[in-house]
Amino acid sequence: MMRIGLCLALVGLALTAGCAGAVSNAPLSAENTVAAPRNGEVVLECRLASDGGLTACLVVSETPEGQGFGQAALGVAKNAKMKPGGAEGQRVRFAVRFRLSD
Repeated sequence: MMRIGLCLALVGLALTAGCAGAVSNAPLSAENTVAAPRNGEVVLECRLASDGGLTACLVVSETPEGQGFGQAALGVAKNAKMKPGGAEGQRVRFAVRFRLSD
């Protein structure tokens, strides 16, 4: 599920990153490509709902910044469930780590 969210976030970045300009037919090589970060970490802070769901989530930190990891983590949090343990309404803080394989 994390991979899907991250992929969608990266696709969104690609579509909004100014790709509407001229298209080049130059072959890809190590000299003319920029490697995207393969790993990322996001710290989220969310309110714990009575059913264990997470609401009102905020990105506290995102490393590296601006690569879509924060938005992907927010997408993951929408489907996450935690054991409430009587902590309904309390804010919880946790990290979401992304490690992409080849």
